[in-house]
Amino acid sequence: MNGSVSVFCWPDRVLTSRLRNSYGGSIFYFSIGGDRLFARHSEENVFDIWEPPPIM
Repeated sequence: MNGSVSVFCWPDRVLTSRLRNSYGGSIFYFSIGGDRLFARHSEENVFDIWEPPPIM
């Protein structure tokens, strides 16, 4: 395991983003809510939020 989460855009499966370890340690848990991806890290109260780019 490399401690990252890759985000792909369908239907072409284009890699749009990759969440990696931050100062909060390795990714402990992640979930999807609406159009956002939430990643919680191993340290308490450290998380990342990824939002998709606007559709043009």
